Amino acid sequence: MPGFVINGKGEPGPPNTIDLLYNHRWMITQLGPISQNDTLVARDLGLPDLKFDKQEILAGLIWYKYAKSVRWDDASVTFYDNGDIGKKIQEWQDSVFTVADGIKQHHPSGGYKKDSIFSLLDGEGTERQKFTLKNSWPISISPGKLSYTDTNIKLLVVTLSFDWAEFETTNESQSHG
Repeated sequence: MPGFVINGKGEPGPPNTIDLLYNHRWMITQLGPISQNDTLVARDLGLPDLKFDKQEILAGLIWYKYAKSVRWDDASVTFYDNGDIGKKIQEWQDSVFTVADGIKQHHPSGGYKKDSIFSLLDGEGTERQKFTLKNSWPISISPGKLSYTDTNIKLLVVTLSFDWAEFETTNESQSHG
């Protein structure tokens, strides 16, 4: 419903001049070791899904289902490839693996795993939500297709693996881990 902002009937909430429906106002505060001071212009951001594994126990004739564990899907970020950001992400991935050295061993506290932070801004530029991917690292870097017939801007798709995520809003804060 573009053009409509409904604040409810006298309930507290943001003023109706702020457009909360659009989801493209993302700011990348930190991408692992790469800070916001670098040019981080993302085209798309695929936030991870939280999934629960379950355990089923048969008691009598009824199957009882219980939450067993939590699993986070990987997150993906599509960047406009200006060359500089691709080089920095590749350096980060090289700290995990290179063809010459294979998988590199790192101490957990100072290794290749770094937090990545994404913020959702409202229509006035105020941060409304913040997603922190804890201990993230680039599991894949996919350069865009190169073609003689395609004149689009070159893209770079980065898939981030991470241990867990934290989600915060301006009104309340909740952590999943």
